[in-house]
Amino acid sequence: MLEVDTSAGKVTVSQGPTTGYKVLACAAPVIAVAALLVASGSRDDEAIEASVGDLGRWAGPVYWMCALGVVLALLRGWRRTACQFDSAAHALVIERSGPGWPARTRRLSLSAVSAVIDRRWRRGRSIELILTDGEALAIARGRRSHSSVLDAIARHVGALLGKPIQLDRGVLIADRFEIDRVVARGGMGLVYRALDLTSRRTVALKLALDAEPDPVSAGRFEREIEVLADLEHPRIARHVGHGRLADGRSFLAMQWLDGEDLACALSRGRLSLEDSLHVMRGAAEAVAAVHARGVIHRDLKPSNLFLRDRSAADLVLLDFGVARRLTRHSRVTASTAILGTPHYMAPEQASSVRDIRPAADVFSLGCIFYECLTGRHPFDAPQLFGVLGRILFDNPEPVAVLRPEVPVAWLELLSRMRIDCSSGSRRRAWGASWSSSSSRV
Repeated sequence: MLEVDTSAGKVTVSQGPTTGYKVLACAAPVIAVAALLVASGSRDDEAIEASVGDLGRWAGPVYWMCALGVVLALLRGWRRTACQFDSAAHALVIERSGPGWPARTRRLSLSAVSAVIDRRWRRGRSIELILTDGEALAIARGRRSHSSVLDAIARHVGALLGKPIQLDRGVLIADRFEIDRVVARGGMGLVYRALDLTSRRTVALKLALDAEPDPVSAGRFEREIEVLADLEHPRIARHVGHGRLADGRSFLAMQWLDGEDLACALSRGRLSLEDSLHVMRGAAEAVAAVHARGVIHRDLKPSNLFLRDRSAADLVLLDFGVARRLTRHSRVTASTAILGTPHYMAPEQASSVRDIRPAADVFSLGCIFYECLTGRHPFDAPQLFGVLGRILFDNPEPVAVLRPEVPVAWLELLSRMRIDCSSGSRRRAWGASWSSSSSRV
């Protein structure tokens, strides 16, 4: 028996012994007495009668001792675990109680909980908190038949802690992908390193955080699956498979890449001129392939450009969560929400223009190229609105001043990408350039 109650702002898990456990426990006294009788080991009738007479003195006490043990075992089979978030103390309060269990209360700061793990084995499953000191604290255990209840427990405990549920190593997804470990967390899901049992190759498996996400998040995940499945290019992460779990969560499997993203490389400083050119060339090839399929990425940034084996010459484009399709006779219509990463947004994205064209990706590429050459954002500011304001109305510091050895042809390229304008109002520059470049891209 396994039940969960999520009322009163807490998660209360009630567990009882299974039917098989009850039957086995009740049969234990009979089995014990029968074992004592068989233990005589004699086949002589007179010896058996003597043995039974001797054992008779012990059978009664043994039976009642076993019966008492059964009662205690059954009582201990029922237990109650309650988890509640103490907002004042910013801590998780865990209360355990039940017949045969001493009541215990434990308070854990949120920083002490490193993860919520969904462990699974052949016939069972458990939801556990993993503490920073390595201790595993079980919240609920049950058989596979209790999966729907355990899913609810995991979902509510994760919501209390504000942490996603991580699958344990060895869990199978769609009977094909075997989970190894978590490698990253995104806005829409967790990314795992996993083994594709069909091809015996390592894959990156993105699993949605919620079975019932909000419509916007669900749409983005499904859009990424649709777009990536339709793209095949050496500069774009390869689609391996996708589907939906029994609990309703979507997953997407992609090729596994070893190396680091461009953001990690830039955190160590600006790139050499040669590596900057490699990055620009590789990113341009990927974006050109995306645009050729009628898709606008809309979120180009260093963390979405992966350097395989840390080589700037081997670049792969990732993350199509906010990508949109652009057909010949229609334009991408954006919502009034600002989508993308502020430092790399095109002016039309920063101003919530509803008509987004491929030129927006070109502008983002220019921002990335500028950062590769100079080691800084072209439109940096302490606050979000300061960044957006600079994108709309300001000019970045000229690359020629920050790095004089940059070839003139590269400076002209940045200007054509609407970066590093040497004169004129930023308002006029982006408005005119957007109109002209949109017609060419």
